[in-house]
Amino acid sequence: MNRRFLATSAWLGFANGMTRNLHTAGTVGRGNFFAYLSLPKSPDLDAADVQRSYHKLQRRVHPDLVNVQDANNSTEPPGGVVGSVTTSTTTDVANVDDSMYANLSYETLRDPFRRCKYLSRLSRAEAVKGRPLDPLEEEMLMSDDDGRNVEDNKRLQDAGENMSLPEEFLAEMMAANEYVFSPEETNEYRDRLVILIAHLEERHMECYEATKAQWDAEDFQGFRRSVLEWTYVRNILEKAKDCLGNINEAVPKGV
Repeated sequence: MNRRFLATSAWLGFANGMTRNLHTAGTVGRGNFFAYLSLPKSPDLDAADVQRSYHKLQRRVHPDLVNVQDANNSTEPPGGVVGSVTTSTTTDVANVDDSMYANLSYETLRDPFRRCKYLSRLSRAEAVKGRPLDPLEEEMLMSDDDGRNVEDNKRLQDAGENMSLPEEFLAEMMAANEYVFSPEETNEYRDRLVILIAHLEERHMECYEATKAQWDAEDFQGFRRSVLEWTYVRNILEKAKDCLGNINEAVPKGV
């Protein structure tokens, strides 16, 4: 066989493989999670719609797993959500294949808090750059990087954005945090903790409603501040629930 033909064939095979790898690595970019699941870019999504979009995408990414899923008549998303897919800025995007990106998109968008925090990340990056993000830039924001967040917030503050939270709110969160981290194995403490959890759950919903209204009004600075407040509330709420679980194990009710 002609050597030139062999060399050309080898090069074409290499080039095709490179093209596939570049596509997987997101050289063009897979865009944001909303676009990837063909959903509107909004904090207000229906969980069933998110699951249906994920299901449709998985039919393309993993048709074999979807067929097995349909055969088993399971209510879980097709292919399952493979644990918690975490990435960092030091992780090459090439290490995240389409299936992992679909799972990460689904995990993020099905939860209102994670969905709004992701939207805050996108809008903050757009504000820093002063323009819409391209698909590759959006893909690179798949992970929540604390260092990048601090740097972006500093740039926005330098540009005049008010990132400070009300002193009354911060004092309330500090008091709640101190109470949670000073547990007592008594029924009285447990009863007060239950009341605190109920209050924090109300604040949790208030934050969600505020973010939806601000996003619809295109008040993106207010949206980002509300997500920041929500993060405080969410963190303390989770700690309070963990604390209550530990106390319930240590002190039976009525003792």
